[in-house]
Amino acid sequence: MSPQHRTTRHLAGLLLPALVAGALAGPTPTSTAAPTLDPVGTWTRTAPESIDGLRGLTVSSGDPDRVWAVTGGDVARTTDGGATWEHGLHLGSSRAPRGSIVSVVADPDNANAVYGVDARQTILRSADGGRTGAPLAAADFSVDSIDVAIGTGGQDRLLATRQGSFGPMRASEDGGATFVDVRGSLDGALSVKAPLLDPGDQDTAYVVTGQKLLRTTDLFATPTQWASIAAAPVSGSPLALALSAGALFVLSSDGHLYRARDPRAASVSWDDLGAAVTDPLDLAADDQSVWVTGDGESVVVRDPLAAFPLLQALPVAAAGPVALSASAPGTAYLGDAERDVVRRTTDNGLSFTDVPGIVATSVTALAATDDATLALDRRGLLATADGRTWTRRSDVSDARSVVASPDGGGRVLVISSTFGLLASDDGGRTLAPVTIPQAPTGLVGIAVDPSDADVVWASARNDAVLRSGDAGRTWEVRTTLPDENFRRIVVGPDLPSSPSRVYLLDSTASTPLRVSVDDGATFAQVSVSDGFTATVIALAVDPTDSDRVVAAAGDADSCDLNLALSVNGGGSWTTTQPELTMPGEVFPACAGATLAFRPDGTLALAAGFDRVAVSRDQGRTLLPVDPEVGSSFGVPRELLSDARGLHLASSDAGVLDLVAPPPPPTPPARAATRSTLRTAFTQRTRRLALAGTVVRRDGARPACAGRVTVTVSGKVKRRGTIRSKRFARVRPRLAQKPSSCRWAMRVKMPAGTRGRTRVEARFAGTATLRPSRVVRRVRLR
Repeated sequence: MSPQHRTTRHLAGLLLPALVAGALAGPTPTSTAAPTLDPVGTWTRTAPESIDGLRGLTVSSGDPDRVWAVTGGDVARTTDGGATWEHGLHLGSSRAPRGSIVSVVADPDNANAVYGVDARQTILRSADGGRTGAPLAAADFSVDSIDVAIGTGGQDRLLATRQGSFGPMRASEDGGATFVDVRGSLDGALSVKAPLLDPGDQDTAYVVTGQKLLRTTDLFATPTQWASIAAAPVSGSPLALALSAGALFVLSSDGHLYRARDPRAASVSWDDLGAAVTDPLDLAADDQSVWVTGDGESVVVRDPLAAFPLLQALPVAAAGPVALSASAPGTAYLGDAERDVVRRTTDNGLSFTDVPGIVATSVTALAATDDATLALDRRGLLATADGRTWTRRSDVSDARSVVASPDGGGRVLVISSTFGLLASDDGGRTLAPVTIPQAPTGLVGIAVDPSDADVVWASARNDAVLRSGDAGRTWEVRTTLPDENFRRIVVGPDLPSSPSRVYLLDSTASTPLRVSVDDGATFAQVSVSDGFTATVIALAVDPTDSDRVVAAAGDADSCDLNLALSVNGGGSWTTTQPELTMPGEVFPACAGATLAFRPDGTLALAAGFDRVAVSRDQGRTLLPVDPEVGSSFGVPRELLSDARGLHLASSDAGVLDLVAPPPPPTPPARAATRSTLRTAFTQRTRRLALAGTVVRRDGARPACAGRVTVTVSGKVKRRGTIRSKRFARVRPRLAQKPSSCRWAMRVKMPAGTRGRTRVEARFAGTATLRPSRVVRRVRLR
């Protein structure tokens, strides 16, 4: 079995921010001392990205259904041909959890192993599919491209290069245990790219430098001798290399494809196969075909050794990487720019099917059912039950909002610009339009009552505010607000101590915030400004107290974010510009913001430029979660709190989860105990006999592993003076009896003892038994 031949390209500059372990504090005192931080979990991106973020593909050497995709810095893996994806993999990179991996190459001899290059230009290897891994210890140099092939004894051969003057060029023939410098005869100032190992000859390798194609037939010689192959009639510069059935293929920067049938010959002749694509992107080959992708184009050569091979255009417009299966010839994966998906073929490009499960970069809305978190991207509705595997439930290309019933009924409502309101009773798998005569021009905002899943509120383009009491099947107009177009609705819970309220807000409306306390019959105007020109951009109601509301308002003059707190349902507000634990840091409002309460009353805030924070005092103080990330996740679309945790929908990084750590184990309940004590004093010998028991109050047999401490103290008269004295402190051994733990001991009492002697028996308790004690006062005669 010959390995798949691939080309890798430099992907420098493709760094995404790392949202790492967050912190959360209890109520902060008014002093200036830094608050104590309690860990709350880790922000991780839970969705692989679309073709816009897809930077590389590689297929397992032994399993055509096992594919790794580099999506904007993380790795997603499928083991079922793309039906489901596991994402957030990082191969053990120190840059994890985000922005870590820039390219991957499957191990040619291990179906579950993969090599990668991370943002620190470090070579990594994972033997478990990418979940864990480690840098190659011997690769103490920076690289941007690698190629891997099988060498002597089945050990992997690696050739690694980095572009730029005096960039390293190293090779390994023992799976990366050791590396040697193979630049050899090359001028150190030359920039080298596109490394390619010949799978049929372990000493032969190819690289590109400038306009030249170089070859060595003795890679591990000292020094390595490189020679220029007879110049190919390349109209541009060589861009990528691939080997197919012993022939070498070169893709030029202007999209032409060239072939050398015997690249190891002393004198190499070239065939110009013609213009493959206009703007070339990737080249891949196996022993049966050669594939080229460009900007909106893709072609395949199905007979690479034919005298006049035919370049056949494929029925898909690929604008991304291409990867072929070494174990299943004819199986290939391509990026499809037209439909923003990865496509799969098993018949050498004669037909293609969509690979589901790769989530779009931009997620606009989130919702939660009783068994899944839903996300709305530009293609439609996705779902995950565990935060790692996403499946596409339905296609709605112009959907803007989604809400779901959390009571297990599977009711999901989606607002579409084209189809209006769509409804589903199976968790979003099938959607059907809902006719709303009261809103002929469509809806703009929608929300479900958290206290009653059948009650749904919506705002319409014709200025109407609507209410449904049957989960969106029928609607009534509650009121009309002329010239207002509220895009967001927030409904507070109906609690015994505080009634439900309905809030309407839209940063573009003339009155950005209104509230209703009479089930939508009227909506009063609300102003949260206090000495600044404010525009309300987000609002959240505390699920434990519907009177407590927090609004995020942007200062139009400074772009700073201000938070306003109301403890009477919006009747009055206290505003503040929250201080962070880092001096000089503020949350910008220009790029948007979103708020959400967790079930325990903790407030979460996300704002533009990667600002994420949490607060336990309703926004008076904020503790940032990694406020110094490298680049932006874009515009925060929506924060959602559900049974799995806290989730953020963003414009540039898909979905991010704040996954809380598991709570500390609850100590087992301890059974109550009762201690007894019996005493007897013998005057002749002056000995005090003591005996006691420890029993469980529930009557069960106790485990006698605890400790009893017996203390005897009293007063004694010596030389005419009465003094207090401890006569004994003993720890007798407990003896196991059928229904109790028993102990016994004797204490020699000195002459001159006066009054009552105090005897205490204290049982210290165990992991399963509570402590107990008993006290007796004994008169000695």
